[in-house]
This record gives sequence, structure tokens and C-alpha cells, in this order.
Amino acid sequence: MRLQHPTTAACDACGDRFLGQNGLNMHKKKAHRHPTTAACDACGDRFLGQNGLNMHKKKAHMVNIYI
Repeated sequence: MRLQHPTTAACDACGDRFLGQNGLNMHKKKAHRHPTTAACDACGDRFLGQNGLNMHKKKAHMVNIYI
């Protein structure tokens, strides 16, 4: 049987939960430090700009992007 650790801190931006404030702070710095401007219509992942979104679509969804 695997023990479940109680979570003590939740991200107010996305709802992810962490064991402590340090984990939450690290998450916020990495995941929420820049506003996202482009969202993938296939999976909802968000990116800083159109280039990041295009790269994601090519790799994750094998979509050819023509400009």
C-alpha cells in the first residue's frame, strides 16, 4: 500500500497542489512567471508565443505548420 502525503499548498492560478510552500513557490516561478499568449486548440497547453505553439503542434500533434 502506498502512503498518501497530505498537500498543504495549492496554486491559485491552476489548482496544482504541493507538499509545502517551497514546492508551490518553485512551481509558480516555472509555470506562471510569464503570461501565455497562445493556446493549443487540440490539448489546451499554453505558450508564450506563436513560435512555441507551432513547435508544440509539430512535435505533440504532428501538425504541419505552413506560413
